[in-house]
Amino acid sequence: MNNKVIYFIIIGFVLSILAVTNPTLEKQKELLVKKMIDDSEKIKKDKAEKQPENAFDKMANELGQQFLQPEFITNLIDNSLSRDNYIFFSLPRMTIMSKTKIIGIGIAGNVIWFEKTTLK
Repeated sequence: MNNKVIYFIIIGFVLSILAVTNPTLEKQKELLVKKMIDDSEKIKKDKAEKQPENAFDKMANELGQQFLQPEFITNLIDNSLSRDNYIFFSLPRMTIMSKTKIIGIGIAGNVIWFEKTTLK
């Protein structure tokens, strides 16, 4: 067998695996919700340790706690996450207030989230 044929077979096999294991939008939503809930728990612990200095800080703290609830996070992700599917990989996009940003890459059954995901 020719070496070129073997290379094409290997490349075809790898591309097939990537296409089959490209995470679905539902999987990406599930992973992002889990990540955001985990992050929100850390923020809640940090906020609980700090005592608010005045009534305004206390009110802001309580309002912020509402945005850290799992139901809010799940609803936010369900309504704002989409993806660009390129068969072998996908790019999850977050749209908030008409601004869209790519926030990660889905490949081989995993999603790698970018650290800086501010919407500008």
